[in-house]
Amino acid sequence: MQLLLPLIVLPYKSFGIVPLMYNPVPYAGLSYGTVDSNYPANAELTIAAPSTTLTGTITWTSVPSLPSPLVFGADGRITGTPTAVVASAEYVVTAASGGASESDTITFGITGKCSFLCRFFTAVP
Repeated sequence: MQLLLPLIVLPYKSFGIVPLMYNPVPYAGLSYGTVDSNYPANAELTIAAPSTTLTGTITWTSVPSLPSPLVFGADGRITGTPTAVVASAEYVVTAASGGASESDTITFGITGKCSFLCRFFTAVP
């Protein structure tokens, strides 16, 4: 389905008016998809690699920085075993390669300690 939105109307000689139209194209940039909102402390955390249109060697950054000891893998996957509770926050993740960059915002926090059973039954997104 094509969506056309009127942007502005300009007079055009004596033929009347000509509406200028804006046709938004969906952007297929960086996307982590659905991310769990809370992960337990002292349990391995994995946030699956995002989809991206970038190619080549990609540099990954986050603002604010990811909670320690979470790190980015070469494919953008976020992994680690956090030991401290961290309040839920928004992280703007940026992937950069060859002068181009894409960003996505993910929101998550680290909750209280993981129970004994949690270590064996933690879902990996």
